[in-house]
Amino acid sequence: YYMVSLGYYWNMTITHFFQYRRKDSSQLFVHHLLTILLISFSWAVNFVRIGTLVLVVHECGDIPMLLAKICKLCGLQRAMDGFFLMFLVLWLCTRVGLYPFWIMRTTLFRAHVILQMWYPVYYIFNGLLLVLLLIHIMWTYLILRIVVRMLLFREISDVRSSSEASDEDDDDA
Repeated sequence: YYMVSLGYYWNMTITHFFQYRRKDSSQLFVHHLLTILLISFSWAVNFVRIGTLVLVVHECGDIPMLLAKICKLCGLQRAMDGFFLMFLVLWLCTRVGLYPFWIMRTTLFRAHVILQMWYPVYYIFNGLLLVLLLIHIMWTYLILRIVVRMLLFREISDVRSSSEASDEDDDDA
């Protein structure tokens, strides 16, 4: 699972240059590079347990997000709304709840006591996790803008798009 995820993020990084540009293209590219660094670094220093936990927490919202995109392309509005709501709940619970308040709290404040270390590895790993959290905060803002548009105007459009041609409903986080 770990190495398959690493391969997937390498693929996403390489194909990033062949996709149309969005407002958050640079954040998405940084996210993919950061994920490659986190997976590789955690593998090298034997932090695979925490790395796997971070991956699972991040990937559980991807399925409803992609299903919402498919439903939008197929014109299935009610199904899209349902999958988007599922994605929103999962995003908020995992990336805004579990990740910072459980996983990061543990790695920042308890891991050094349990592992009895204050080596550079500890700081590098937590620094990478903090950058990932900053990207989550930016994307949460964009997702909440989509929700506000949906509630006020009953329209869903990708707030990341730099042109009117794109019509996706949320980000590839």
